[in-house]
Amino acid sequence: MNREMKFRGRDKYQKWHYGFFWKSPDGKYWIKEPIDKLHSADFEIIPETVGQYIGQNDNQHKEIYEKDIIEYFDSCYAVDVEDGKPLPLIGIVKWNQESCTYEPLISACEDFNNNCFAYVCDGSSDKDAYYKVIGNVFDNPEIKEKKRENWKLEL
Repeated sequence: MNREMKFRGRDKYQKWHYGFFWKSPDGKYWIKEPIDKLHSADFEIIPETVGQYIGQNDNQHKEIYEKDIIEYFDSCYAVDVEDGKPLPLIGIVKWNQESCTYEPLISACEDFNNNCFAYVCDGSSDKDAYYKVIGNVFDNPEIKEKKRENWKLEL
């Protein structure tokens, strides 16, 4: 499987840049962002903000990057039900070293600060599965703190 190797990072002016990620000999981090087919520009970025494109888009065709916050639903999990309809989970896209894949890390507790997490399946065989990027941990820290009472996970 070939996937596009693309990164995103934010500069000191809080602007996002997308492209090839590299580190210079002086220890600075850069994104080489294409301008057109023949030209590109280098932007110094804040290292903590770097996230890799995971090779998938959400259901609205938006690229999903590491450290994005997504709403997620598939039949692998039983979640809260409101008016008879399952509610989606909210997770931060992180690298799972054990499975060597990017996955949404979903909190099984009331919030992301607790130490009980579960990895979700990828939903590739679930026709009702969806992913929706709702932000990222840098631009939308309030989403990361969002609580959902009585989460139930079917492990």
